[in-house]
Parts: sequence; C-alpha cells; structure tokens
Amino acid sequence: MATEKSDSGDAVGYYGGLDVLRLLAVAAVVWIHSAQTQTFGAGSAWRWFAVPAFTATSVFLFAGRHGGDPAGALWAYATRRAGRVYLLFLAWNGIYAAIRFAEHGVIRGGQTIRWSLESLLLSGFAEQLWFLPFLAVVTLFAASPAFFAARIGFKTWPYAAFLSAMGVAWALLPSPITINPGIHPAATWFDLSWSALPSALMVFCIFPFCNDGKTPARPRAALMLVLLAGLFLRLSTESPCPNLFYNAAGVVLVLGAVWGSRPGPSNQTLRKLGGLALPIYLLHPLFVHAVEAVGHRVAHLPVSAAFDGVALFAGLFCSGLAAWFLEKIPRVRWLVALR
Repeated sequence: MATEKSDSGDAVGYYGGLDVLRLLAVAAVVWIHSAQTQTFGAGSAWRWFAVPAFTATSVFLFAGRHGGDPAGALWAYATRRAGRVYLLFLAWNGIYAAIRFAEHGVIRGGQTIRWSLESLLLSGFAEQLWFLPFLAVVTLFAASPAFFAARIGFKTWPYAAFLSAMGVAWALLPSPITINPGIHPAATWFDLSWSALPSALMVFCIFPFCNDGKTPARPRAALMLVLLAGLFLRLSTESPCPNLFYNAAGVVLVLGAVWGSRPGPSNQTLRKLGGLALPIYLLHPLFVHAVEAVGHRVAHLPVSAAFDGVALFAGLFCSGLAAWFLEKIPRVRWLVALR
C-alpha cells in the first residue's frame, strides 16, 4: 500500500497497474471482513492474494526507489518510514480502542475487548491493524536485500533467485509460535506476519523483468500472469502448503501489474484512486461493523447474502468517501496518507 514517488531515475518507474492491484487487493480484504454467509464466503482462497500482493508491492517500490541510495541514507529512510507506519498504527489503534470502548459502555454490545499491552502495541484492536506493524518491520527487513540488490545488480539472476528461494523455503515452514492467541494476542500477529513475509523475498525475482519503468506494456503476458495467479490460488485449496501459493500468487500479480502498465507519465486519476487503498483498508471495519450492528442488533435483519453485499458496499464506498473527506482537512490528512 505504499505510495510512489514521481521521479523516474530509479530501478523502477511508475506502473499504473500497481494502483489497480492495490484497489483489487483492498476490495478482497473488505470482502473477507464483510462475509457472514456461505455464499459470500465460498471460494475464499481466491481472495488470499491480497496481503502478499500488498507486501510485495511495498517492497518492490521501496527496493527499486531507494536500494541504490547510500547506506546511511537508505537506513535513515527505512527507519523514518517504519516510524511513520508505526505511528499510524498507534493512532488508528487508539481510535478503534475508543470506538470499541464506547460501543461496550454506551451501546453495550459488540465483541469482547481484550485489553492488553500486546493488543495496544502490536496486534491492534481491529482485525486489519496488524498489517501496519508488520509493514514497519518489513520495511526494515527489506533494507539489507535491497541495498545489496542495487550493488550486485537488480537484474542479476543468481541473487534474485537466491532471495526468491529463501522466500519459498520460508513459505513452506510452519509458524513456530504455538501460543494460544486468546491468551496472547501477539501470537495472531506473529502467525499472520510469518505467513505474509515470504512475498517480501520472492518479489526480488521480478526485478530482472523490469526496465526502469520503460518496459513496454505486455497485455497478453500480463493476462497470462493473472491466469497463473488464479491457478496458484486454485491449487492452494488442495495443497498441504497453501501459504506458498498465496505468496506466489501475490508476487505474480505484481509482475502482471508491471507488464500490464504503459510506460510514461503517471495517470493522476488512477494514482489518486490507488492512493485510496490504504485509507479504505484502515477505515472499512468502521462501516462494515456499523452496518452489521444496526442491521442485526437494531433492525434484527437475518444474515443473508444481500446483507453481506450491503456491508461490502458500505466498506468500500463509505470508507473511500470518508478518506476523500479526511484528505481535505490538513490537520488529519496524515491519518489516511503514507508518504
């Protein structure tokens, strides 16, 4: 969900397809969080590309834009960025904690709140917030391979293959944490982070296919990669190692987004829409939960596919509208932007 700089002198340029991928990925996340029926939950594996795609996109842009910086500048940028991401987590975690406290104290409903230092500092009080501390860690984690990739050469196959093989091996390993997340919420964060991290290494395999943002659009090849990602997600439903296919699908879709993009100046409209992915990700539980609370607890509406559709629409449209409104207010704009 990282945003892109406008300069074009780095290892990667502007790829509008990545903005499209961000929007599709955040739609998949909202779909996952709004599904209550078997109809909406069917084929859930098709939506698990989202977090690996977000992670791979972030590392791809970070490494390509800043891997060639001097060591001091690279680490300074990585540290600042990780700090901004974590500050964003703390701010939104406080907002969600206050909302959940008000829900229990005033409305007297909703899920049980597990007040703990782990939830406050790491896992979060809302289901989507775990990704922000993870993104901060990944930013620091990716600095070293990005630094060496820039010196060895982003298009050097042995190094790219080595990092990708490490990612594949990581994806095949089960999480070593066996602590009950009901007792220690940090265990959930660790498990989710462990599952998503392989894509941060596997994404280096796509650099040899990129050419400073000047790669001609290859729509047919991009379509084939989308179909390949779909095949990976289909295989994940029958594989003993589904996480490998989730991460592979996310990385393949990033390359598909790159090959499906036309080189040249950025499309400002598409860029602005892509910039909504992060705020929609952060805001959507507010609207999904509000629809579910009013619909089920107040109006006593039954669980149905139509109701899931309303919750999905509210999560996407209303959070996007709220993000647009917040971006107009200078003092709170930083809550919905990561630059």
